Amino acid sequence: MSLNINKSIFKAYDVRGRYPEEINEAAVSRIAEALANQFSAGKIVLGRDARLSSSSIYEAIREVFRGRGFDIEDVGTCTTPMFYFLANGLKAAGGVMVTASHAPKEFNGLKVVNGKGEVISGSEILKWIPLETAPALARPGGALGRAVSNGMDYLKPYVDFLSSKIKLAKPMSVVFDCSNGTAGMVIEKLKVKGLKSEVINQEPDGDFPAHGPNPLAEGALQELQSEVLKSKADLGVIFDADGDRAFFVDDLGREVPADAVLFLLSDNFPGPAVANILVGYLAKELFGKSKKELIESRVGHYFIKKTMKEKKANFGGEFSGHYFFPLGESYFDSGVVAAVYLINEVSKMKANGKKLSDWLDGLPVFHRSGEINFEVADKERAMAMVEGKYSSVAERVSKLDGLKMEFGPPVGGWWFALRPSNTENLLRLVMEAKNEEVLRSKLAEIKELL
Repeated sequence: MSLNINKSIFKAYDVRGRYPEEINEAAVSRIAEALANQFSAGKIVLGRDARLSSSSIYEAIREVFRGRGFDIEDVGTCTTPMFYFLANGLKAAGGVMVTASHAPKEFNGLKVVNGKGEVISGSEILKWIPLETAPALARPGGALGRAVSNGMDYLKPYVDFLSSKIKLAKPMSVVFDCSNGTAGMVIEKLKVKGLKSEVINQEPDGDFPAHGPNPLAEGALQELQSEVLKSKADLGVIFDADGDRAFFVDDLGREVPADAVLFLLSDNFPGPAVANILVGYLAKELFGKSKKELIESRVGHYFIKKTMKEKKANFGGEFSGHYFFPLGESYFDSGVVAAVYLINEVSKMKANGKKLSDWLDGLPVFHRSGEINFEVADKERAMAMVEGKYSSVAERVSKLDGLKMEFGPPVGGWWFALRPSNTENLLRLVMEAKNEEVLRSKLAEIKELL
């Protein structure tokens, strides 16, 4: 018996696809059956984002677990970090969050955790699907699971947790843009003395009318930047649709570089920090001066968390706006927790008579390309060709995640990372240089090759 399920939805980090062509109620029911075979008996935590298709997908998953005898912690609409927090705190056998994070509104997906709160990758889940070619085995007795919330306010313990982390050295004025996702339900409850909050686009809406679910999309920051300047705020924060990513603007409305955020947040955590291979010169210079260790990882929250566990790190970050923090036996990425810690850091600057913009103006300037995609017929051959051209002059070559080559010292040097897409004939290029002209010329060289 073959399964009518689209294998392309099983990604390196999670499960994700276009609804209903690629992911739908039938597909997630099959996935839930496979997960039920893997999870031990007990409670399952279920959450969902605000997408238009999330409720029906959620119900399909809920019915499978309930039919298999699992008790359901029915969290309902929430942020992904809140889901992680509850799955850990409620000592569940596992959990499923229905979300496609920052993907366009036509998409949906699943993020899955085990009983330790560890993320289970889509590729791992795919290995379990063949188990479901046989009839599903009911739990002993075949009794239906039940709802176990007993009217619990799931939001309160999470908001209390966040509030306990806010330590202001000076009162702060902050503008939050919730992107019509689920972060607004958290931020509007976050009331702390000394924190003046202005919240925009806080109403969950699966059509994402303000600027879409992705803060990195062109023009997505404009409303936030305008509000920060208008209200003379100390900081601006924008979240993606499920609240696991955050990006920041300073008091002048300028985007704060992710490597600067990484460094500032790391001040709250002893020991090494983990960042993906796209970490740039600025982060390396800041960490080097402070004598803090920065460890490189593969790209993606699954790999960052795995590296943090292996290296016993208490903090990690990615240039996609994900920042990672310890939680029980595992780690979770949370845009709101990142915002809380950055608010604390900026309040310290304010207590010392400085603004965030002052600190940023004192940093060295490097030039970064952003991610550029190249369609190629043979990814391995194309990468080998690029490596062959530069191998004789590269000072460092890493194949931890695709190909990363570094040339010269940070001042006056340049580097690039070339990573293959998991699902398409694409190579993804990121490049950085001290000199803007070097960036332009090296970009042109690689573009010609690819």
